[in-house]
Amino acid sequence: MQGASQLDPRVRYGYKLVCCNSHTGSNAFFVDTAHAYLFNDVPKYINDIYVAPRYHMYSSYGHKKSAKVVEEIINK
Repeated sequence: MQGASQLDPRVRYGYKLVCCNSHTGSNAFFVDTAHAYLFNDVPKYINDIYVAPRYHMYSSYGHKKSAKVVEEIINK
């Protein structure tokens, strides 16, 4: 059986969770573990960082639709 740290994708791929958007809970921010020493003020445990999504706070999700962006994607 593998250890828990080997199953954790953050550890497996070399990233550390440093922040979750505290207002919406919809974004998580990771840094390469080579730079983790720059974030010593970040709690060690994910439960101290994680913020559950708060989708109910908004009546619509995502960015505004843009015909220009859709056209650029289609024409690639």
